[in-house]
Amino acid sequence: MANTLLTVIIPVLNRKNKLWRTLMSISSQDHIEPGRISLIIVDNGSTDGAIDITEAWIKKDAPQWLNVTMVKESRPGTCAARNRGLAEAQSDWVMFFDSDDLMKPNHLHSVIESIENANNADVIYWDVAYETEDGKCGVHRKAGRNIWFNAVMRGILSTQRYCCRRKTIQWAGRWNEELWGWNDWELSLRLIGSGARLQYHTGKPTVTVMVHRESITGESFTSGAGKWEASMAIAREYAQRAGLDYVVQLIDMKGAVLAGDYAREGSTELSHRLLNKLYSHGDVSRWRLRFIAGWQRIAGRWSSVALWLTGGWKL
Repeated sequence: MANTLLTVIIPVLNRKNKLWRTLMSISSQDHIEPGRISLIIVDNGSTDGAIDITEAWIKKDAPQWLNVTMVKESRPGTCAARNRGLAEAQSDWVMFFDSDDLMKPNHLHSVIESIENANNADVIYWDVAYETEDGKCGVHRKAGRNIWFNAVMRGILSTQRYCCRRKTIQWAGRWNEELWGWNDWELSLRLIGSGARLQYHTGKPTVTVMVHRESITGESFTSGAGKWEASMAIAREYAQRAGLDYVVQLIDMKGAVLAGDYAREGSTELSHRLLNKLYSHGDVSRWRLRFIAGWQRIAGRWSSVALWLTGGWKL
């Protein structure tokens, strides 16, 4: 419709047991003007009945104010599915979401308000809450004002944490379909590097990221070894070509965090192999890399503290 401002794109692959909650969290959205938001659901080859659930939701529970389209993408991978949704979108703004996460009732209204007050911003981002299968809860926040530090180390533009102008993400190069882990992180660096203007939306989180074994990131770094390194390598090459020496250093320090996670999970061989690779780059001192990895191994998920202690936010 002519007044559609935002398109939400959700790839779906075999999330039958979790998808319904996600769709119903969309149904629960309040204060939305009809026609302002479109939803594109991209089936990426589901075989567990997830699409039957989606079709039932569209027929019975999808809100009347929402324009819903469902398409199929045969190329495997969430990046291919997201790119297909992006190709189908016609609105000025797009927002990506996952099929297992939840929106609070005011989320889309909050996003629309932010867009309408965006001034010259190309990307609007926000903090998100998270919840694990064993009931642990928390909030992923940005830290300070250093955009690159927040993007590389805090993931401020992970999938559920932003919306952006459709032309901006097309200009940045869309999703890299060769990457199977941390692909949203890699894309975020290209978005910022393209010169996109970012605006931070303050307030309590209106999205809850559900952390579980079936998610793309999962609960174990070791089980996805290789995927993370591939994304870091692509991101590092991009930063080098763009002359972003500071970002190159941050990426290597993120690698040290991953090495610490490997060690914490008992995979010392993976940890040592990755650290040796980082040493060979020569862009960050060995003592700093060892300190960050050691801190992460002991403390776990407190890498930002280690980076602040070593001056990593202002190299």
